[in-house]
Amino acid sequence: MTQGKLLEFLEDIGISISVGYLSNLLIKNQVEFESEKNEVCASGLESSHWQHLDQTGARVGGVNYTTNVICNPFYTIYLTTAKKDRLSVVKVLQNAPELELILNQLTDNLQRDFPNPN
Repeated sequence: MTQGKLLEFLEDIGISISVGYLSNLLIKNQVEFESEKNEVCASGLESSHWQHLDQTGARVGGVNYTTNVICNPFYTIYLTTAKKDRLSVVKVLQNAPELELILNQLTDNLQRDFPNPN
């Protein structure tokens, strides 16, 4: 959502806020927003045994990105990534700063039973 549309939304629901103040809310103190986003995402992922994921294109600073929409009946979260690939989806679903992969006997069995078609 653009800053202009966010300002319009806030005004529509009766919140009077200046463009500069809104800009400062979005730019400064991102640690608090990031922490809250991580908590919402973690709680949402734990709220159900299944998640729905959809992707749509997004432009960030004139560059193509992908917005991942993850949800179930209890929550919805939007996360924008630079790529639209399987590893980006796995990272989004892990809600972790770095991608984590587990290599064990199950991994070996799955690779044997479902070989990579490449």
